Amino acid sequence: GPAQTVVKLATLVPDGSVWHEILLDQVQRWEASVDGAVEVRIYPGGVAGDDPAVVRKMRVGQFQGAALSVEGLVEIDDGFRVFQMP
Repeated sequence: GPAQTVVKLATLVPDGSVWHEILLDQVQRWEASVDGAVEVRIYPGGVAGDDPAVVRKMRVGQFQGAALSVEGLVEIDDGFRVFQMP
């Protein structure tokens, strides 16, 4: 039957890129590990907005996950700025 839970995952990685293919592979593994009880929908290429917008959408429940850049991670915790140091 249909998945009991749908997880929406946003990312800036371009549709069809090697990074997108890696995410698709990981999603297939996740879905298989729970026998189809969870369906993960990937929204690639920034269609859900830039990273700060995606973090805001996660906070209100529109998205349940994201593959973020440092810019997006900083929206969650300032400590990630360490990755921007020279």
